[in-house]
Amino acid sequence: MSKAGYNSCDTDTEEEVEEVKEGDGRVSQPVEDWCTCQHCKLMKTDQECYCCRESDLLNETMIGDLEVQCVTKIELFRNFIEKECSLELSSFNATKKPLAKESDGTYKTAGLRHVAYKSFLNMCSLRGLGQGRRYVLPACVVTRIKEIFPSPDGQYIDFKEGNFNSRV
Repeated sequence: MSKAGYNSCDTDTEEEVEEVKEGDGRVSQPVEDWCTCQHCKLMKTDQECYCCRESDLLNETMIGDLEVQCVTKIELFRNFIEKECSLELSSFNATKKPLAKESDGTYKTAGLRHVAYKSFLNMCSLRGLGQGRRYVLPACVVTRIKEIFPSPDGQYIDFKEGNFNSRV
């Protein structure tokens, strides 16, 4: 796994990332053992198997005192991540170009997912992404975005590690 890096935007401490890097065996555990929001699904790697409730950043900035169990249930998520019109507008900031369309005029779901992931990071005030800096999203967020904008063939691009990786 790539070396984890840290700056003022990182949400994991060095010790927490080292623990994840070594693997905590979450991919071999029942989801209920590590998910407390009850909306996560098993992901491919230990690093990706984590719940929104484990993130201090999400608990402090987005969930706060709201009486919701999961970040995917807050109004902000529903309005800006689950709606195509919001993602269409966000696409100009996220990709600098309009979303690609199918021949029938509907948006390609791969593009919608990409913009949804980037929009979620923007909601978290995390920027400076690219090949070198990657943020792993909670399993519940990835799961919900895939449910809303499924791949027609069931194939998805795996998390691509960078030189610096951190959980949201």
